[in-house]
Amino acid sequence: MLTDEQTIFAKDVLKLIEENRDTYKQVKRITADYRLEKGTTESYNGRQILELLQNADDAKTDTVFIELDRDYHTLSISNNGDPFSAEEGIASLMIANTSSKKREFIGNKGLGFRSILNWVNEVKIKTKTDIVVFSQEIAKKEFNALPEEARRKLIADNEDHLSEGEVPFAILAIPRLIENKEPSAYQTTIELKYINGNEEVIDGIESQLSLLAPEILLFLNHIKTIIVKDSKGVLDKSLSKVIYESEAKVSINNATWNIMDSGDVLYKTVKGKEQYYRYKIAWKDDLSDVKSKFFTYFPTQERTHLPFLIHATLDLDPTRNHINNSKDNINLLSEIAKSIGDIAENSIRKETSDWSSYKFLTVDRANENEILTDFYKTIAGFKNTLKIFPCVDGSYCTYEDAVFYGDEFSNWVKRNKVESLFTDLIIPEDIEVDLNYGSEYSEEDWQEILASVTKLIPSISERAQLIKLLTSWSFRKIHSSKNKVPLLIDNAGDAISEYNQAFMMNRKDIEKYFIPKAVEISFMSDGLYTELIKVFEEEIKEKRIENEHRSRPLKRLISDIVNIGSNDITDVIRHIVSTSENKIKATEDNDDDKLKIVTEMVKSLFSIYQVNPDRRNSINLDVPLLNKNLEVSYGKDLFLGEGYDTGKTTAIIFKDIFEDANYVLDNDYWELEENGVSYLDNFFLWLGVNRITKTKQITEQLHRDNENSFTKFVFNQTSWPENNSHKEYKVTEITNFESIVNHPNFSIEILVAWIISDGYISRQLSFDNEDTFSYSFHNKVTPVNDNPSYIYYQIAEKYLNGLNTKFIADLDFAKELGYNSIDFEHQVFKALSISENKIIDVLHQLKVSRLFNDLEVDEVYNILQELPEIEPEEKYARKIYNLAFSFFKLKKDFDYANKVKDYKLLAKKRNKKEYISVDKVYYSDNSTLPSKIAEDFWVFDFPKRSGESQISKYFGVKTFKDVDLHIYQDFVLESAADVEFQKWFEKIKPYILTYRLSSIKDSIQKNEADELKKVEIKLVSSLKYAIENGESKNLLSGEFLPNPTSQGFYLCVEQNTSLEIVKDTPKVCEAFAEILCVLFKVNEHKDNYRTIFKDKNSLKDTIFTIEVNSLTEHYNQALELLGISRDESRFWSKVYELGNKDFPIKVKDSDELAELVLNDFGFKISKQFKNINYADFNDQLSIDFLKAVTSELEIPITHLFDKDFNGIISYHKAQFENTIFDLKEDFNTSLWKYFNQHRELQKQLITFQEAYENLIHTKMIENVLLDNRFELELNYLDVLKQVVSKEFGIQIKESAEISMIRILPEYKSLLKESKINEVDIEESEIRSLFYFKGNDDKIISYLTTAIESNENDDNNESEEEVTGEIIYSSSTKLNHTFSNGKSRKNGSWNHNDRVGKRNKLSGKKAEQIVFNSLMKSEDVAKVEWVSSFSNTSDKSDNKHYDIRYKLNDNPNWKYLEVKSFNGIYFHLSRSEKSEAIKRGKDFEIALVIDGQVHILKDYFNEDVDFDNNDLFYASPSDYIISLQLKKEH
Repeated sequence: MLTDEQTIFAKDVLKLIEENRDTYKQVKRITADYRLEKGTTESYNGRQILELLQNADDAKTDTVFIELDRDYHTLSISNNGDPFSAEEGIASLMIANTSSKKREFIGNKGLGFRSILNWVNEVKIKTKTDIVVFSQEIAKKEFNALPEEARRKLIADNEDHLSEGEVPFAILAIPRLIENKEPSAYQTTIELKYINGNEEVIDGIESQLSLLAPEILLFLNHIKTIIVKDSKGVLDKSLSKVIYESEAKVSINNATWNIMDSGDVLYKTVKGKEQYYRYKIAWKDDLSDVKSKFFTYFPTQERTHLPFLIHATLDLDPTRNHINNSKDNINLLSEIAKSIGDIAENSIRKETSDWSSYKFLTVDRANENEILTDFYKTIAGFKNTLKIFPCVDGSYCTYEDAVFYGDEFSNWVKRNKVESLFTDLIIPEDIEVDLNYGSEYSEEDWQEILASVTKLIPSISERAQLIKLLTSWSFRKIHSSKNKVPLLIDNAGDAISEYNQAFMMNRKDIEKYFIPKAVEISFMSDGLYTELIKVFEEEIKEKRIENEHRSRPLKRLISDIVNIGSNDITDVIRHIVSTSENKIKATEDNDDDKLKIVTEMVKSLFSIYQVNPDRRNSINLDVPLLNKNLEVSYGKDLFLGEGYDTGKTTAIIFKDIFEDANYVLDNDYWELEENGVSYLDNFFLWLGVNRITKTKQITEQLHRDNENSFTKFVFNQTSWPENNSHKEYKVTEITNFESIVNHPNFSIEILVAWIISDGYISRQLSFDNEDTFSYSFHNKVTPVNDNPSYIYYQIAEKYLNGLNTKFIADLDFAKELGYNSIDFEHQVFKALSISENKIIDVLHQLKVSRLFNDLEVDEVYNILQELPEIEPEEKYARKIYNLAFSFFKLKKDFDYANKVKDYKLLAKKRNKKEYISVDKVYYSDNSTLPSKIAEDFWVFDFPKRSGESQISKYFGVKTFKDVDLHIYQDFVLESAADVEFQKWFEKIKPYILTYRLSSIKDSIQKNEADELKKVEIKLVSSLKYAIENGESKNLLSGEFLPNPTSQGFYLCVEQNTSLEIVKDTPKVCEAFAEILCVLFKVNEHKDNYRTIFKDKNSLKDTIFTIEVNSLTEHYNQALELLGISRDESRFWSKVYELGNKDFPIKVKDSDELAELVLNDFGFKISKQFKNINYADFNDQLSIDFLKAVTSELEIPITHLFDKDFNGIISYHKAQFENTIFDLKEDFNTSLWKYFNQHRELQKQLITFQEAYENLIHTKMIENVLLDNRFELELNYLDVLKQVVSKEFGIQIKESAEISMIRILPEYKSLLKESKINEVDIEESEIRSLFYFKGNDDKIISYLTTAIESNENDDNNESEEEVTGEIIYSSSTKLNHTFSNGKSRKNGSWNHNDRVGKRNKLSGKKAEQIVFNSLMKSEDVAKVEWVSSFSNTSDKSDNKHYDIRYKLNDNPNWKYLEVKSFNGIYFHLSRSEKSEAIKRGKDFEIALVIDGQVHILKDYFNEDVDFDNNDLFYASPSDYIISLQLKKEH
């Protein structure tokens, strides 16, 4: 029989069913509920059992019974709480968001029950009388009962959401109601029929049941018991909770938690709605909940990272696993954090101090959820403010007050029961974190504490242990204190005052010395000494020097702590001196007492000195002594005077410069026992008194952007490093040097005498001195060898540079030139018996010129400048010119071309002599010039044949080749002897070249031979010319003129003459020889050339002379250079041998060879093949030639060469390098993409890029090319891909879209903020990170460190894309002179900040213009900017060129060095020159001037002599290139 209440339940359920059916007449509502159910089902997956327990707890049950019946595939959850109602229970399941909660708590949702649909086919809710059934089958029936049109629309609208066999109808929308005929002990049972055979469902159920831990019951309001029954018995468990309300504790099974409960707290939300929140904090006494999570009744997936549990009514996400980032949650977490702090300070702390409170607030790792950031910050803040740090005296203190010196020290304090003396000292750490505590004891604290501690230490061993502990760096306050601590005791066990030095020796050991009464000496306990040796055993072994007494290293170990002396008399000396010094300072106005203290101290030290007078070094102390004014002065500031044997020299040198206050008091006052020569001298030198010179050592380290006058001086004297470098030096300086040399009585003679008398200074003036100087860049340290010493710098810069004149001793009219000489008769030289030779030696050391040739170049030019004003006799002027010429020839490294020469020279014209401005003066070696030419020009009054190029370079005069010469071609009449002459000239060329080869280096032999090959000497019988647009003149017989339109000369002979007559005409022979000297630009072998020209047709005399002079080898070289080469001969000999033919012993030239080969083999050596490099076969023309030979003559290439011949390896190497550069972009792209996926490799980006460019130099490539040295065809691309795969582990993908590797914008901003240029970052691993995302922290960390020492402010990049017109140009040689009158060494090319920054900016702008211009050129296929100014990741200045580019019609890369050009000269480093010579014709110079880009081609071909050519003038030692541009096209 049903009760009324039960009948009402059934009616209400049926009513709800009908209401939902009525609601579902709206198709949109069916879709909404279906999708809501589906979304909720997925969201709560994994929390099904927890949600069912939550429902049971809401029903106020105290027991929950969970039964898993594996046979019937059911999971039942039963409770005895409030019965399930229709209105609040069933309705909340059928209609979304109607879950009944009596109070509104943060986090209530009421949707979790729907999560069970992930598991089940059917859900039964069993009450005592009824069963409410939900299932997929019921949902399908309800769906099928809908009108057909509604069904179609529902399926169409939800097609993307439907699973197979599913209908778009919510399962929990409409149930069936049946009567419950089975009796039950529980009010409500939720029975789930789970999906049979679905392993994922079974695993989910088993997993959730197995995770039901005791902590589950902690925060449920009503459930006290959970029983789990598994039909297989596997998951059986029982959890039971006992609450101790009076103690705020909860026990579950065998575990107990302390509980802090906030209770229900009314809270107004951000939106103004009233809600309640509640939270609980549960912790075990041992804080063992190390993997705790936040609970909202049940655990979420949010880790607390704290050693306790937190429950709170938090607002969670739909999965109920994560905390939502909401203002309400933030406020609630803030309240929880405050309670955590309160618990730590008031509930966790124990009577006996320990680390529990600190551990309670310790977060074991960083949080994963942003909402918890402030929560953890608050907790971390408590660590700094709460009294949670345990102290040795049992109390607690704050972090700010905490003092800690390590576990050992705290244990020592506790072990020796002196805890009360150490306020706020922390107990030994029971934590893994290394804390830097906020406080430490001051020097005064330590003095007070240890003064008490020393009286309480119970044993010698503990005393020794304490002393050892105090040597740790942690006790640096004690180490740096002026006062030591009183921890030493004597043999009676009494503490020795910290003011008395305690020695590790016996009192009888020092009775033999005189000890002043004012000096107290104490002796340390033997037992303590023994114990200290024991506890410091390992440290003494490490510090001990050879076999020294163990007391010495012990003293070094503990002297920062206690006032200790070793068993060494040195410490007794130090004690005597320091005690005496303190007594003197304490004696304020009583001078007599001071004198007495000093006197007794000196006598005491003398008594020690007498025992061992052979001491070599000073005692290295500031010893107070008396000067001649009876004033106390330190020995280091005094000098030995005339009262001492070795002091007499000092007194002579510094007479009238030093005063009595500078000299130590004589022995008349001290009354010390003299015992031989210099006995007393050595005693006072031992005390630190100076003999002649007072010096001290300086150590300096300068950042790469800093320099001082000394570093500039060193680099100017040696050479400047290529890069801004760090500088470091350790040097000796003369103390007070400037005050001495600035004294009005000081002179150069005194300086010389000083240096001669002090051997140390003399040694320091040499480049083999004791000073050390080095610079470093990118961790590579470069020592500067033969560096000038600091003392030399002092003398040169602080004294010699201030002199108005220098000295010339070998010039009898030096006075007229404003120069002085050394006074060799000066009284200081006489008094010290210093010879003239010694004086001269020192003058050379000081570079104070004694001879004319010792002068500086600028000084000689100044003399030339002053000559017209002095107007010496003509013979003196000539002598000066000759001296200057000899001098200039010696100074080969000077940049004469760029020296301004604006003086006047003595010149003559038409028998008149006067001083004429140098720009109007000419000079010529040629004595056979047209007779009237010299009459129109001022000619330098200097001997002929001195070398016109040298005279021009040194003195700045013009040569006659600078004259504008015009030949009237209509008036040129060829001589009848010219044909015979040309044949004769060709015949004698090998003999002429023989002599030239005998006096030149190998590198220019070919060039000179080519000059001789090309030169044309035309014999004429008449010729009309004009000079400087003047009147026309006739060329006379025996005169010659250069042909201004070609590389040749006109040589005038008599009319109607023959070759024999010409050869017999002296002035013509002389002119011929002169022409050759002009051609070779030297005067050597002029007589030989004349003799060869005059020789008989047989040339017997010439051949004989060559043999006699052993010039036969040079003659053979000449034949080879003028005819076919040895390698060419060897090659064709092999061809002839393979063809069974005889190759002629001698072949005249290439034309004869071509004719022979054509006749013998039918092979035509075309014109293009006549310049083949038979020695190397290193270009495409050579390869084409070899292909033609091997193909047409059917000869395998390997038969043409010996096995040890390198074949065409040079060609392969060049082509392979082209391939490397061709695929550079593809490699970079492939590498970047690979590294972008492998973060750990990203720091290697630049290293890999540099390694790729250097593949050509690897052993692997060398072996590959060597193996293929006889292959005319080689697939370089395949070889490269294989090598890259093997070396770098990546594949080059040619078809991939090219990615430009650029610094990411966010990193550019960081660089700009830090005022740092990326290229200035030396670490390539750091620079590599700039090209990948996600490296912000590492980059910021680096920049933060780097910015402290960086002063760079030029990190601005121009956004404007500037281009210029590209012009291929040539040039003419220009001997330029600077306008500032300074030499290169002291002028424009000095390294300094201002010039360096300006050059850097102009250099970068020039490179940008060239790069942009090449990029826009239609003739250019590829361009790569590679210098440090570029934007590429692997930018570098180590390549020694700035840009490489490739033309459309040329497979070879061109290497471009860019220079900002002023129209006259530019700077070329030695490294750049070496790279240019190596690259040859492929190396080019781009000069940027006035918006135009002038590219200079072919300037580094093999046939261009860098040091001597017509294109440019190169000044040596890092080169200044002077030239004048002329356009080619």
